[in-house]
Amino acid sequence: MARHPADPEPHDPTGPGAALDRRTLLRGGTVALGAMTAAALGACSQDGPTVEGGAPQTRLSLTGVFPRDVPYVVAGAPTRLAFEVRDRAGRAVAPTGPVVMTVAVDDEQVGTQATATAHADGVRRPYLPATLTFPEPGTYEVVAEVDRERLRVEVQAYPRDEVGTPQIGEQLPPVETPTVARPLLVDPVCSRVPGCGLHEKNLSNVVGRGRPVAVVSASPLYPGDDGSAEFLELVVAEARRFPGTTFIHCETYRNPKDVRSLADAAPGPIAEAYRLRWAPALFVADAAGLVVARADKVVDRTELRQLLSTAG
Repeated sequence: MARHPADPEPHDPTGPGAALDRRTLLRGGTVALGAMTAAALGACSQDGPTVEGGAPQTRLSLTGVFPRDVPYVVAGAPTRLAFEVRDRAGRAVAPTGPVVMTVAVDDEQVGTQATATAHADGVRRPYLPATLTFPEPGTYEVVAEVDRERLRVEVQAYPRDEVGTPQIGEQLPPVETPTVARPLLVDPVCSRVPGCGLHEKNLSNVVGRGRPVAVVSASPLYPGDDGSAEFLELVVAEARRFPGTTFIHCETYRNPKDVRSLADAAPGPIAEAYRLRWAPALFVADAAGLVVARADKVVDRTELRQLLSTAG
């Protein structure tokens, strides 16, 4: 697994302090989390070094489908997260009904609670999206009641200054993005075959200019099952349903043709500016340029329409 050029050496989750109880780590969250570092772009960050699952002998386990080996969740801010329920064979399965998901420490609720339902409209595997808030920096569990089983997955929350990605309620930075006429050394400007058609506008010229904007970072052609192809296809299809929104696609990598492997490719303009160490990623901004919705790693057709609708 390659590192982003700006990232320090990866954190060793088995090193000193790994055995701290959760309450101790929560109280000293800022110090303990200072050792956490970033990793590579793309699929490497899908399944980070976290403890997950349920009690021994359970039929099911819970997995986080979001970046978990880089600073991602901001303490105190509502964050949309995606989860998968998996059976003993590791297959993602859809729960039979709504799932209550709780932010907890030692089984005691300390953050928000959300009710999630399975989404599988146009995606290969069902998932559960939930918007949760983790009150302060530290290590938490998301506890889910699924088909009479109590499942858990560990999540870390970070101070805002350790997470470089724009958050909901913040201004979407007006980054220069490649267009067909001005590719900005991004080659190819679109790795989808045929091209997606979302490279006519430069983000810096349209964000906050009176129209909603949806920008997606994804590289569908390149190796690695990070879900970029599936994600981008849904965005392209939904763009036709939202003619009042400006859609922009930016490749995750700037120069993949110039290097032997993606591990050596430079991040694209959006990935670099927003400190994305994963793909795919979607940002939806309203007419004033404020981020009103986000989705990372996975989104289905139904949820995507809901997210795009929030921009007005």
